[in-house]
Amino acid sequence: MHPSLTLYFRFFASCFVVSLLIVPLRAQSPSDAGSVDFTRDIRPILAAHCYACHGPDETSRSADLRLDLRDDAIAHSAIVPNDPGLSKLVERILSDDADAIMPPPSSKKPLSESQKNLLQKWIEQGAPYSNHWAFEPPTKPAPPTTEHKDWESRNWPSNAIDQFIGQQLASEKLQPSTQADRATLLRRVSLDLTGLPPTIAELDAYLSDSSENAYERAVDRLLASQHYAEKMAMEWLDLARYADTNGYNNDEDRTMWPWRDWVIDAFHQNMPFDQFTIEQLAGDQLPNPTQSQLIATGFLRNQGHNTEGGIIQEEYRVEYVADRVHTVSTVFLGLSMQCARCHDHKYDPISQKEYFQFYAYFNSLDEKQASYSKFVAAEPFIRVPSTEQAAQVKAIDERLASLQTQSKKIEAQADDRVAKFIANSSESDLKSRFAQAAVFRFPLDRSESKELFESISSKAIGSTSGSVTWQPGKSQDAIELVEDSRIELGDVAPLASDKPFSVSVWIKPKNHTTMVVLSKMDESQSHRGYDLLWNAGKIELHLIHQWPGNAVKVSTKQTLPPDAWYHVVVTYDGSKTAAGVKIFVNAKAEAYDVAQDSLKDSIETTQPFRIGLRQKSLPFVGSIDELQIFGSVLTEENVKQLESLQSVTGFADWVRVPLDQRTDEQKNQIRRFYLDRIDEEYPKIQAGIAQSQKEKSAIEETYPAAMVLREMNPPRETFVLKRGAYDQPSDKVESMVPQVLHSPELGQPKSRLDLA
Repeated sequence: MHPSLTLYFRFFASCFVVSLLIVPLRAQSPSDAGSVDFTRDIRPILAAHCYACHGPDETSRSADLRLDLRDDAIAHSAIVPNDPGLSKLVERILSDDADAIMPPPSSKKPLSESQKNLLQKWIEQGAPYSNHWAFEPPTKPAPPTTEHKDWESRNWPSNAIDQFIGQQLASEKLQPSTQADRATLLRRVSLDLTGLPPTIAELDAYLSDSSENAYERAVDRLLASQHYAEKMAMEWLDLARYADTNGYNNDEDRTMWPWRDWVIDAFHQNMPFDQFTIEQLAGDQLPNPTQSQLIATGFLRNQGHNTEGGIIQEEYRVEYVADRVHTVSTVFLGLSMQCARCHDHKYDPISQKEYFQFYAYFNSLDEKQASYSKFVAAEPFIRVPSTEQAAQVKAIDERLASLQTQSKKIEAQADDRVAKFIANSSESDLKSRFAQAAVFRFPLDRSESKELFESISSKAIGSTSGSVTWQPGKSQDAIELVEDSRIELGDVAPLASDKPFSVSVWIKPKNHTTMVVLSKMDESQSHRGYDLLWNAGKIELHLIHQWPGNAVKVSTKQTLPPDAWYHVVVTYDGSKTAAGVKIFVNAKAEAYDVAQDSLKDSIETTQPFRIGLRQKSLPFVGSIDELQIFGSVLTEENVKQLESLQSVTGFADWVRVPLDQRTDEQKNQIRRFYLDRIDEEYPKIQAGIAQSQKEKSAIEETYPAAMVLREMNPPRETFVLKRGAYDQPSDKVESMVPQVLHSPELGQPKSRLDLA
């Protein structure tokens, strides 16, 4: 069974008590104890008086002598085991010669007589070295036994800790205290476990419980309480430098409290300590990590975060990695590695190279620097709903599920509904109802554009900006735009991510830069919306909910020369995939590259529809003509008709064809067109779905953003940084733990998950 958090932290509390009792025993003088202990008696002397010149740091080492390594000290005859008289160390510390005595007078670190005697006695006893106790496997000492019959009447000692305490009490000729009364005992344990005194009701219940295990039951109740989890979590939050602000000069608010709640819940659930460790250090690297496991990795995102505009991003990225190294080494290893960032550690067996090998475990986080803004969470982060928000979304999801069930039922009946409609309709009615008319048409001729624009302007939602003129186009006139001009047409052409559409337009770009042909996009809201671009000779389409993680981006492979007319048609089938897009240039289907294919949500935005500009960027320079948007996927025949400046025919010729004789494309097009444009029920259900999705999206966008870990692929290379400076890389290193901590049986951990 893995140790639980409760056992783990109670164990450390017990160790602390025992250490307080044992320290006085170990503090007695070596003469009293008999033998000199290297760790207790000698290492502190050498570290304080000798290691500055004869220690681990090779840059400050004198005479090529290391006193921290026994073999090296013996090889230089500084130490001759069992013979202080032949040991140069003794000779130098006892010398009266100002040029020979050690430590030299200039160091102002003279040894006391007792320290000199200790060093001689240690060499006399063979000069044994030992590792610092922190680097030795712990051993369980046998509890001492103390014979005190009068203590038995007090039911003391009752456990192993009492036995250690009893040994010390006996040496001091002290008696144990009498057992506290029950009310005092409950108050003490309540304060210890929860930080709160017992309530009157809790006290009354405990005092009235006459069973033998009343105390144990009270302890179990306290351990199961939320207050216990919160009190235990407080210590961990301090260790993990938890804060809900960024620190530094701007100190903006941020939402790390989902990680705090994860810690509290871990204590409340009595999570195994190995799980507690692994999820916080590497939850993102577990197979198919859950949201909870990702939230746990906030442990390593709790560092201060500088959003000042003038900082050097790489400098602070390195600081954040170093912060993680120092936190992990301090919290999980009980070891300060910080000194080794700039040079070999002067006291602990950690070299600078080993520091950066350990640093490599944390150097490949795919972390984006956040700039000063209202939104201060730096990527990567996940959205974590509050309990109330989760309940709201659950209710919307239930409503959506019902509407989608109705939608699928009607879709399954579509062919029958179409057949019934055809049977009850005249030829002229069919031609009228199944006409493939544009839902938005802007011919951009001088006369027609003026009339359309004036009708829009009368609603106070349309405007032009800059120098907008007309030149000869593909069909009568075309609008001519320069860098400071655009046309803004208000809330028209609201395309949806789950509905088919087609866009047809003639363009004549003047140069090879990146320019927006048309857009309905909010650049300030993660580029929500859609746009069509001329990107250095390539046709490019964006459908975006949030860039880049929730979007579709495709770009034609062929590069076209500027200053020529091109007929561009883009069709989209409503599938939220790049595969649902087709691009035609001059009636020829174009191959395209897929840069993003992760669209999951809506592309709806309140931004106006613009021609010749995104929102603030990428102005179009050149001519645009015959802009039309259709609410369905155009066929290749339709594309050829538009390229020939003809009207687009509808589906009237197809609908009389028997169902079993229609092509799959005809079936799909007629079915889709009927449901979207003719059926009475289906559009209402779709409107309900769209509204529900809009409400859900609005709630989800207010979810707190909890920063988490995400590993880069491929990983970032790591180098030893001279003096720890971000811009002074030297030798390349791979991830490893310091040799003093290395376990040959387990091997070197390759990843952060292995390390955890």
